[in-house]
Amino acid sequence: MTTNTRSPRRANGAEPRRETLLTDFAVTPISPADRRRAALAVCDRASSPAEAHDILEALGLLDVQLLRGAA
Repeated sequence: MTTNTRSPRRANGAEPRRETLLTDFAVTPISPADRRRAALAVCDRASSPAEAHDILEALGLLDVQLLRGAA
């Protein structure tokens, strides 16, 4: 019995695509000035304060723990 050591290929001979993950990319820190600009852009385009809050929180531009007074 022989063992196939080759990687699986598609019908056209191409290597199968690997799923790209967010962890595959380096994260560039955002400057405080860029954080402010991003927050202002979100708040300007949001349809309500609650929507702006949710978007800012999801983007990591809002420190919910700080707002809640948690240490």
